[in-house]
Amino acid sequence: MEQSVSIDISAEAFWRYSLQRYQSAQLQEQLLHLQDDFQGQVNLALMCLWLDDMQLKIETTLFDELEHALASTSENLVPLRAARRLLKKQLNAEQYQQLLNIELEIEKQQQQSLVACLDGDKLISMKQPKNFEFYLERLGVTELT
Repeated sequence: MEQSVSIDISAEAFWRYSLQRYQSAQLQEQLLHLQDDFQGQVNLALMCLWLDDMQLKIETTLFDELEHALASTSENLVPLRAARRLLKKQLNAEQYQQLLNIELEIEKQQQQSLVACLDGDKLISMKQPKNFEFYLERLGVTELT
């Protein structure tokens, strides 16, 4: 007897997953290392982990499209993130939180753009899809501490 499994591939589901996974201090540190030292995209890495957990493999040809989808928001996100980090000690808690909230809104927009790129035809059901490993290889990362 076949069982139908419903998978929620929505921007909201991805956002909830990301917030939950990002609570891990170890993963947070790894993703920031990936971002700062290898110019990796945290949201794309999280998407890879999300789809790995759902046992869905991203066709390798889709990675270029996913990276392209992040380009426009990255133009705003990267300098905002750099400014927030630089000014952290000069801002009061409220000002810092305001900058962080703007950054999080852009992150959420990025996730919406990524999910919009997902095409069911380019997702393959597979027990161990290894999207995250593929993304690390694509960035030239041999070890993520």
